[in-house]
Amino acid sequence: MDIFDISNIKIKSVVKVDNKSTGFKFIQYGKKHEYFQLIYVLSGSAEVVFNDTIIHNKPGTIVFLPSGNCTNYQAKILEDEECIAIFFSADFESIPKADFQNFVKSPKISLLFEKIQHLWVRKETGYYNKCISIFYSVLAEMEIYTSKYITKDKADKIKNAINYIHQHYTDCNFEYNKLHSLCNISYTYFKKLFIENFSATPSEYVKKLKIKRACELLLTKQFTVSDVAQNCGFTDLCYFSKVFKNETGVSPSTFYKKTHPDL
Repeated sequence: MDIFDISNIKIKSVVKVDNKSTGFKFIQYGKKHEYFQLIYVLSGSAEVVFNDTIIHNKPGTIVFLPSGNCTNYQAKILEDEECIAIFFSADFESIPKADFQNFVKSPKISLLFEKIQHLWVRKETGYYNKCISIFYSVLAEMEIYTSKYITKDKADKIKNAINYIHQHYTDCNFEYNKLHSLCNISYTYFKKLFIENFSATPSEYVKKLKIKRACELLLTKQFTVSDVAQNCGFTDLCYFSKVFKNETGVSPSTFYKKTHPDL
């Protein structure tokens, strides 16, 4: 599940859904969805189809559903199901597709969903900001749970390269060939350890850092697209636009206009 490049979260509703009261075994949902959804399955099971994604709901599963239009959204209830659904709006660097993952071995996530639903229903003073805080805690726990770790010994082997990347990733002439030599290991072994740790090659990782930085600069309203490209180490504006669109789904000029509607 890859929903962690997210900001400007606004919770619209938190709902506990229980099909026992209706007795429905098959549900056909509407095709237009105004908000994103993060759903935690408390009990029961179901087979859900969202566009071309088949989702297997069971206790401990978290389901992410994007906003917008879909071609098909239906659920076949296999065993009476109870869920907590958070409806929200947010900004994503690139909007993830529908996805699901089981977090049954992380009881803390279950408690956080129960807590946010409890606070939302009671609506006591300060409840909204508490709910936002808990939402980010949910995302943090999910990210920690899904991260791929390597042993400390292996992590130490590539530490010098990681430090170099974070100090120099905006350089126009970033020296990829220097990374493995900084660690005194072969390129093949370095790349293997890097992918184990980051689930990406060094070049993919650096591109993500560059584009994340580019988004931050565009949001400040202080720089043009051309300025941002140069600040992020791109000497070719066309190449910058291509990489930006591949990472975010939109061109930098579209992203700029979207975040500067008054200009």
